Amino acid sequence: MWLDLPRRNQKVCLTPKLGDDNSSLKTNSSVFQYSSTPSFVENLNQSLKTNIMKTVALSLTLLFVSLMGLAQEKEGIQIKVTIDNVTSDEGQVLAGLHTVDTFMKGPGIQNTVQSIENGAVTFTFTDVAPGTYAIMALHDVNKNNRMDYQEGGMPKESYGMSGNDMSFGPPNFEMAKFEVNGKDLELNIRF
Repeated sequence: MWLDLPRRNQKVCLTPKLGDDNSSLKTNSSVFQYSSTPSFVENLNQSLKTNIMKTVALSLTLLFVSLMGLAQEKEGIQIKVTIDNVTSDEGQVLAGLHTVDTFMKGPGIQNTVQSIENGAVTFTFTDVAPGTYAIMALHDVNKNNRMDYQEGGMPKESYGMSGNDMSFGPPNFEMAKFEVNGKDLELNIRF
């Protein structure tokens, strides 16, 4: 059986010469020693292994650098809110982060529903841009996702706002507002 060698333009016989110690190959013009120098296939395999290892190392490095960049990149401010005087563990707490445009007009720009444990809830609004906000929270005892009122218009369920203004009358954005300016915040709201 003959094999063409592309580098030397020679043919190599893969059958050893009779009487030989199998340490050489016969060609049409000379005999090659295959035990002392690496073959074309061995060089190719080594080159492929080296390229694969370089590619894997580069990919892992890029992945690591990307993850480090994401870990350091922070989109906005976090506002952690604690309510620790919920009257019972029954129901849920609804809370919304509001701007002046959404306050008392519907859902906030971020909303959350939290279960109550031992009369307390803690939740976090994330990625909040700098600006002026207010938080409204409601103890939704019957889980109907809204405030329930008595016949005279007074709330049946407990509620609270940032600023903890407990004056009579409807909630007021001016009394509940706070500024977000670049630092994470922790607020405590009382019902």
